[in-house]
Amino acid sequence: MIDRFFKKGGMDSEIYLGHYLSNCDDKIVIKVIYKPINCQPEYWQNIINESITNQRLSGKPNIIKTIESWNDGDKIFIIMEYVEGISLKQYLHENGPFLPKIALHYFLKILFGVKAMHDLKHQIIHRDLKPENMIINTNLNQITIIDFGISSVIEKKYSHLLHRDEVKIYTNETKNEIYGTYSYLLPDIIDKNQFNYDSHAAYQAGLTTQFDFFSLGIILYEMVMGKQPFHLENGEKEENILLKPLKYDMPCISSINKTIPKALENIIFRCIACKKEDKKYRYTTIDQIIADCNILLDNWDNDHQQLIKQIHNRVLQDYQIFNLNKIKMHQYFYQHWYFFVIMICFLIVCIFAFVYMIKML
Repeated sequence: MIDRFFKKGGMDSEIYLGHYLSNCDDKIVIKVIYKPINCQPEYWQNIINESITNQRLSGKPNIIKTIESWNDGDKIFIIMEYVEGISLKQYLHENGPFLPKIALHYFLKILFGVKAMHDLKHQIIHRDLKPENMIINTNLNQITIIDFGISSVIEKKYSHLLHRDEVKIYTNETKNEIYGTYSYLLPDIIDKNQFNYDSHAAYQAGLTTQFDFFSLGIILYEMVMGKQPFHLENGEKEENILLKPLKYDMPCISSINKTIPKALENIIFRCIACKKEDKKYRYTTIDQIIADCNILLDNWDNDHQQLIKQIHNRVLQDYQIFNLNKIKMHQYFYQHWYFFVIMICFLIVCIFAFVYMIKML
């Protein structure tokens, strides 16, 4: 039974709140996806496949439970459990960032949900992880991933003739379209020289778990800092945010906030590393991220890690008070040491000139 309209969703969908006729207290969420006009059959079939993906993930840790799904030709209906709470995005907006240790506990829950997707035989890459797609319950002890609208399924088949993995990728992609939220998209999908939006070709060339790792790094940064590491300048187009991680490094957050361990900053750095010289530090599996988080929690009061990339080696988008090189670059003339040398010389000349004038009188 539908109670009320809740909100518009992605991919021409609407979300409603409802309940079972047998029990009004047993709330549910009903998502209705409408077939787009002039939609290609293959595209629509992929969306139907995603409703099946939702059911495959049902019951996994920290992932919303899908109760049932079906389609009637031009509409798909998905019935899911109702999670009482607010989105991570709304929580951060209303309350500000978490204390670092609390943020890491929530982050681990998110990681276990993503691990469930990545560990499936037909691996699932979410591709749209962001705070809006995560719900913190009213007791503040659980966080749930709720949306898989543009996830991609990777089916691997081993070829005995070629002696390599043949990878078939099922996505909702069409040529020259990027699905997802720019701020959380791995910049690998674009050609930074031509700013080419042929994301379909990029995905076919190598859709990997790194797409989710980048999103996770941005999310953890937001959880401890209350904002994203990169932003648009005045007048820039929204899609230009994709270029920022290729050009700039993340701020040194352990210097900005002394309660943030360097080990936590390194976890974020490894997740979002995009510059050519930094890609070698990237995580390759979700288990590596989980392991680093657990090590940090076990040694929280003994954080002796050094930053993977020191402050003086970072190119920052904004002025950061802890970046001494930038401070020197932004100093006014009178703040430099040679200003005082010039002033002393000027005073000496003035004194000599004054003494000379007195003698002449």
